[in-house]
Amino acid sequence: MPCILSAITGPSWQTRWSTRQAGYTVGPTDPTRAGEHPEVVLESTYGWYWAVDVLQADPCEPGVHLAHPLGVKGFEYRRVKSDLRDAADLADLLRMGRLPESWIAPPATRELRELVRHRAKLVALRSGCKAQVHAVLAKC
Repeated sequence: MPCILSAITGPSWQTRWSTRQAGYTVGPTDPTRAGEHPEVVLESTYGWYWAVDVLQADPCEPGVHLAHPLGVKGFEYRRVKSDLRDAADLADLLRMGRLPESWIAPPATRELRELVRHRAKLVALRSGCKAQVHAVLAKC
């Protein structure tokens, strides 16, 4: 799944598009291209954790912003939808200070949330199996 990144470089903007691939590092790693402390915005899509972790570990210390999916309403009404256009729109919203942001949970909190989600799925599966056993026994 593509990840959209946009970096502020002072008065001008650079928009970068990249995809998660094996051995591919994403993020503004060249300070001369992206500025000393670039601002980076990415869409909150499935699997955004790895990109945030890589960007926050970057030595040029970029400001990482996670766009809230429900707050970015302009994307759904466009006729032309492309990753490049989405990146440009996210960069414009960040530049204007109108980017709706989601909270970026620390890695420890994300891990606990994942465990709770998995437990909830297992409990739902257990409840479904119990209901099926009761339905079979009720027929006897």
